[in-house]
Amino acid sequence: MKYEHLYLYGYETPAEVEQGLQRYIPFYNEQRPHSALDQQPPAAVHWTSMPDP
Repeated sequence: MKYEHLYLYGYETPAEVEQGLQRYIPFYNEQRPHSALDQQPPAAVHWTSMPDP
């Protein structure tokens, strides 16, 4: 996350960092492919691995 987002945008204040991360984290968890998860986003892996109640 540091190299893909924070360092690229060069935020100057903690408030800017917080706002930027609030926008980036949903993308990171719900859309961005992760190599350790067979190119799936974490949310997809999490919800497909949950047992049915």
